Amino acid sequence: MTDWIDDFEKKAKGAANIQKQLRLHDSQIIQGKAPTFWSATVAWVKHYCGKLSEKFPDEPRYRCEIIRKSTGGLRFFAGGTLPHKGIDAELNLDGQCIVIQEGFRQSRNEAAVEDGSPYQVEITVGEQEQLMVSFKGKLHESSESLAEHFVRFVCDIP
Repeated sequence: MTDWIDDFEKKAKGAANIQKQLRLHDSQIIQGKAPTFWSATVAWVKHYCGKLSEKFPDEPRYRCEIIRKSTGGLRFFAGGTLPHKGIDAELNLDGQCIVIQEGFRQSRNEAAVEDGSPYQVEITVGEQEQLMVSFKGKLHESSESLAEHFVRFVCDIP
């Protein structure tokens, strides 16, 4: 006769194994899709910044300065009067996250965003195996949506 504790142990080990397999599966999806997702996010940021500058040529605050870092990261600032609000964002594939630092630059000669402390935005996998990123309380399931949020945040567009 089997003991109920033995049955419980089997079920617990089975559930733990399933969770481990799911985490491994999600990790493989993130490793495979995140670089393309990030490259597309950077491309969308460039597109939106260019379009803002084109549509609002007399609004310096919508003229973003975009710096593509050698590490694949992205640094960009809103234009207009100083200080310039900015974001420094970089994909951390090993950590399965995007590392973000927000801040302001006080002069046009400054190249870095240094005011805020860096924080990590976790990349997760949805039910349809799509990547999901939550930024400032909003869940983004596409690189286009995440890029829009980045640009709106930096340029203070509601």
